[in-house]
Amino acid sequence: MGYTKNFHLVILASVVLVILTMFLVLFSPVVLAATIQDTPTTITKTQITTSRSAERPAIFSDKIIWQDYRNDNGTGISTDIYMYNLSASKEVQITNSRSAEAPVIYNDKIVWMDGRNGNFSLEKPDIYVYDLSIHKETRVTTNGSYSTSPAIYKDRIVWTNYSNSVQVYNLSTHQESQIASSESMIFSPAIYGNIIAWEDFIVFREENAQVGSNTSDFSIHKKNPTRDICFMICPLTRKLR
Repeated sequence: MGYTKNFHLVILASVVLVILTMFLVLFSPVVLAATIQDTPTTITKTQITTSRSAERPAIFSDKIIWQDYRNDNGTGISTDIYMYNLSASKEVQITNSRSAEAPVIYNDKIVWMDGRNGNFSLEKPDIYVYDLSIHKETRVTTNGSYSTSPAIYKDRIVWTNYSNSVQVYNLSTHQESQIASSESMIFSPAIYGNIIAWEDFIVFREENAQVGSNTSDFSIHKKNPTRDICFMICPLTRKLR
């Protein structure tokens, strides 16, 4: 009789242990999440510009960069690149070309598009890079092409050329290569590791085009625009082609 009672107690204890274990497994994450969510946190917002004309920020480590219209004298078209060092609490003006836009940053390299060589307009912008470690600015593109939308990862800078090709520049070897081209339009290249991605935008295709007796009698069938994301895996140990 005593053996049967002890056996029943062992069974009951095992069942209780199993139920308790299931409770902890099922409900502990919820309780923990609720505890984390209910814990008050302090969020401090700090304004680092007072120009009322700053836009397109980017950040790497303790450095924030942006383009600023503060020196455009009311024209609304002249921009320069500025940087704020969070560790030193100090603002630095990077460019004074009055035509610098779309800044990006990786480590100590700041890259942007600049129209200083096209009568200070963005009709034919070039790509520039500024090395914070040696305080040196370098013009990356020199062929007078329409170079826009720069991005950077480590020593590789990518951008679009005339919106129909993707170019890459190796800061270590000082070599530029075309890695992709399209009959459509290419926008927004991005790079991480050895993968480069971009947006491929087909505006329209011409089909059954007919020209009549005068120049105004011209019909084109336009298909709906399509957008696709493409990417390419590029070896980093050799020159990109």
